[in-house]
Amino acid sequence: MRKRKRRLEIHVPPQVLTASMILFCRCGDGQRLLEFLKWKTAAEKEDLNRWASDVVKWKEQAKENVCKLYEDGNATVSLRRAAVLVTKFTNERSLHGWVEEINVTLGVSPDTTVIMQELPKHGLEGKPRNATDSQRQHRSSLQFLRRWRKRWGVQEGLIPIGEKLSLKELLAKV
Repeated sequence: MRKRKRRLEIHVPPQVLTASMILFCRCGDGQRLLEFLKWKTAAEKEDLNRWASDVVKWKEQAKENVCKLYEDGNATVSLRRAAVLVTKFTNERSLHGWVEEINVTLGVSPDTTVIMQELPKHGLEGKPRNATDSQRQHRSSLQFLRRWRKRWGVQEGLIPIGEKLSLKELLAKV
């Protein structure tokens, strides 16, 4: 009889675990938690489900004031760093939702320039360094969009949800 290779159990990185706890305390949605873990790690589905169930168990056992600290995300340096990950995820997810909505309602795949104009509305533009500075833009917005499309599975002009229309039909819809 052949010996089966034993699969090594992968552990979630500490900062990702903290960020997933913050996200779950903020939204309480298990599906969004799985999306976040998949977005941040390249783990298999078994590991993602195990990590998500660990976070759910943690929240059930955690005291209310501890969950409030995690929800705020400002108590310690590690919580602040993890909260930045959660904010980045939620902003990118909202941009993805906007692109899906445009595709489903209008049947249009938004162009790169349209998505770049939409970035500030979803909190994905650079923040000013101080109150007197103007808002900075991404140093390389096209590179950001290329990576964002790869992370979220959005192909330029080929979002699988919508339909392909002629130019006249697109203009009529818009």
